[in-house]
Amino acid sequence: AIMDMTPHKKAERQVQDLMRETNHRLKNLLTVVQSIARMTARSCDVSEFLPRFNARLRALSHNQDLLVSRGHEGVVLGDLVREQLRPFSGDANAAISISGPDLPLRFAAIQPIGLALHELATNAAKYGALSVPDGTLDIRWDIQDGQFTLSWTESGGPVVVPPQRTGFGSTVLQGMTRSALEAEVTLRYDPTGVHWGVTCDPSIVRDPAAL
Repeated sequence: AIMDMTPHKKAERQVQDLMRETNHRLKNLLTVVQSIARMTARSCDVSEFLPRFNARLRALSHNQDLLVSRGHEGVVLGDLVREQLRPFSGDANAAISISGPDLPLRFAAIQPIGLALHELATNAAKYGALSVPDGTLDIRWDIQDGQFTLSWTESGGPVVVPPQRTGFGSTVLQGMTRSALEAEVTLRYDPTGVHWGVTCDPSIVRDPAAL
């Protein structure tokens, strides 16, 4: 008897590829969790560790929910922004503006951008534009002249006082983002509001499958 095993072998290879990709992503995720735990422990008291660590894990969870729900279509930057703002914008009276083109993200760009947005939103809800009725928040991104730009600008909130020490938030907003996205990062604590900006090559953040 002769049987064509080509479809079976093809399906077998697809399963093996999927398992390798799942294993790779899981290892990356565990590395991120370990990094979050380590840096959170360094930047806060023991009594504050658990709530801060849990909040950052929830931010990771929001990213994973998007990955699963979008499936093969990928995660679009606008959806990632809204998902990270959702826990904070529900109770906020601030005016929030979100603008930018549809931009499917590479898997490697989702976590650093998502974590940065979570840190910015957390600080804004505690001390910045999202903490007062008259505050405004403007988030925008674009690709122009061969560069991807993403910016977060607050105004109308309490007078900004620059932090006295470098904590987990600053590490995520500057060091982690700069390293993960090979980006130029701007973080300003202007008296009128916090400004954070990222500039990098579009190929680092844009999913090539969407081209």
